Amino acid sequence: SVSSSSQRPRPRVEALKSKLDQVLRIHCSDGRVFIGTFVCTDKALNIVLSNTDEYRIGSNGEGRYVTMVMVPWRLVVSVAAFDNRMYLCAVVPHSLADC
Repeated sequence: SVSSSSQRPRPRVEALKSKLDQVLRIHCSDGRVFIGTFVCTDKALNIVLSNTDEYRIGSNGEGRYVTMVMVPWRLVVSVAAFDNRMYLCAVVPHSLADC
């Protein structure tokens, strides 16, 4: 049987699930920016992207294709999600303890 605590609404988890297969732009504290398709996270909230390009802030603007990448949560400054119609931007909170 499933406990009642595991059935409680988890809006942050649902919001994260809604971004699966969307293109994300992740800004990191080390000056890198990753743009790729959101595949999953792990228990530590590291973000996995596929079909990813990596850019360095302050470089000549040229990126490099890095295929699949795992972005450590501790480096994430912000995440922006793209859909087919518009660019949606949100600053990522550094605590998802309610998840």
